[in-house]
Amino acid sequence: MKYIKSLLIIFSLTFLIANCTSPTGSEKGKIIGTIHMFYEPADSAKVKLLEKEEKGFIIIDSTYTNNSGYFELRKISAGNYIIEACKFDTISGYLFCTQTMEFYYDGKNTYDIGILEVTSAVDKPAIYIYPEEDSQFQVQLILKNGTRITKSIPEYKSGWDAFVEKSGRINSKYDYLFYEASIKIMPELSSGWCISQKNLRNELNDLLLKIGLNQKETKEFLDYWLKRLQVYKYYKIFPVVNQQLDEFVELDIAPQPQTIFRIWFFFHGSDNLEELPSPQITDFIREGTTVIEWGGVLLN
Repeated sequence: MKYIKSLLIIFSLTFLIANCTSPTGSEKGKIIGTIHMFYEPADSAKVKLLEKEEKGFIIIDSTYTNNSGYFELRKISAGNYIIEACKFDTISGYLFCTQTMEFYYDGKNTYDIGILEVTSAVDKPAIYIYPEEDSQFQVQLILKNGTRITKSIPEYKSGWDAFVEKSGRINSKYDYLFYEASIKIMPELSSGWCISQKNLRNELNDLLLKIGLNQKETKEFLDYWLKRLQVYKYYKIFPVVNQQLDEFVELDIAPQPQTIFRIWFFFHGSDNLEELPSPQITDFIREGTTVIEWGGVLLN
């Protein structure tokens, strides 16, 4: 009888120990992070976890941030994921969204994405300069309406002092001047194209060439953007062109080029095909020293 009681006590202790969750164990299986909007913690921002499957990414979990912009997603298994965060801005009346790049999570340790900004980010505006002869240029970005440079190559500081060869090579090192920026206002987005995700490569390629980008510029645009446009079945694409961009970033170049063409594309993912009014983009001819800029904004 004493032997049986001893076994029962041992069994009970073993059961209790096995069902106790240690502080270390409670940290496993979590994806955490902090959401900011206009560089301040964003409370009540919606955070979605999208998992990669054969046909694309699907939403598998969601939550909201607390007053400090912090969120946790628990009991997440191993897989490839994207975090999407959205926050409505009552001042501008727009819903701002952003995403992480695709990442792998092991399903065991806590994965911290760090701080994710939901201010609309203008990704990789690339400025190409094609002079008639090897020349020195001073390039300045005049920032307006709260626009802020977040990254630049070469480093922007107060401007770029660039020696550009006739081939377009900059400072014997770069094919273009690169920067990224956050913006606080939105342009009117009414006309554009709605393209199926599976047709993006071919249709965007044709559109860019028709607009006036050359083969090299088109390839570099597609190489950068196609891998970021994989979540939705369709993408609405709104072009913002030339002087329309001056309300965000005005481009000042000396000596002044003869031809300047600037275009940013605002991408909005959708699960449904929509008809949009066709945009009117004025044709341009590359005459004399020519400057081309392309960039993009992912809205959701």
